[in-house]
Amino acid sequence: MRKLFIISLLFLLAGCDPYRFKMLGHNALKGRIHSPLESVDVEQQYFDVKEDACVALELPTATQYSISFYAQIKSGDGFRVLARSRVEETLIDSGVVVSISDKYARADKDGKNLSALKSPGFNNEKVVFIGLYNDEKYLHVIVGCDTLLKYHPEGPAPDDLVITSIGNSTTRIFTPLWKDLEVEEE
Repeated sequence: MRKLFIISLLFLLAGCDPYRFKMLGHNALKGRIHSPLESVDVEQQYFDVKEDACVALELPTATQYSISFYAQIKSGDGFRVLARSRVEETLIDSGVVVSISDKYARADKDGKNLSALKSPGFNNEKVVFIGLYNDEKYLHVIVGCDTLLKYHPEGPAPDDLVITSIGNSTTRIFTPLWKDLEVEEE
């Protein structure tokens, strides 16, 4: 207990927050762990989300974006991507929930099924491509080579993107490529 206190005190004095991280290769992409620290392993080129993990990704300059990454299910049932979600210090609104396993991909909003795929295109290593395009009036989700969802929501588009595990799964998320969309001023 004393050792944990000393380590916590060192982080506090150094100004380092162990719940925040940056991804290698994309200086501005930041992550924030909203679950116990041991539920996420962060490396330079990937991070693993484990049981009960919740990670919010953000690009501080982007409210409208395109993001793509590869995900590998290491064990268990899979993971969720919460697009158009609202996150402060905790998850406030899950937005559009995209659940992905090696057997299906499904998009839900407020408990209602928006779209589903039976075979989301995982390779033999259980790796799949994920792509999201989000602007004020449109959300497009690609899983593997297939479009899972084309969605025209009402209201403003929150810019938070959250990744969580399904059950006691472990999923590796390889360095996401996040692009800010050019917004034309009228």
